[in-house]
Formats: sequence, structure tokens, C-alpha cells
Amino acid sequence: KLNNAGNNTYHAIRKPYLISYEEKTMELSHKMNTRFLKINDKKEKSFFHNV
Repeated sequence: KLNNAGNNTYHAIRKPYLISYEEKTMELSHKMNTRFLKINDKKEKSFFHNV
């Protein structure tokens, strides 16, 4: 277990990296979701046309 000062510096160094990483993954998953929803939307529309 790290002592408190070591822990704080560790987090100070890690945090900006983690935040930028989270932002990137959020952006990516958002893009993937919108793409998936668009595909899903087309599928549903064609499904309803077939019915």
C-alpha cells in the first residue's frame, strides 16, 4: 500500500490520462451507438414495410 503523499502524486499523474482516455472511449462508444442505432432504424423501417 502506498503512503498518502505517494498516492496523491500517483493520482495527480494518472488522472489527466485517465480522463482523456475515458473521453475518447465515450466518444467512440457514442459514435458506435449512433451508427448502430442508424442501422437498427433502417432494419426496423424495412421490417415494418415488410409487415
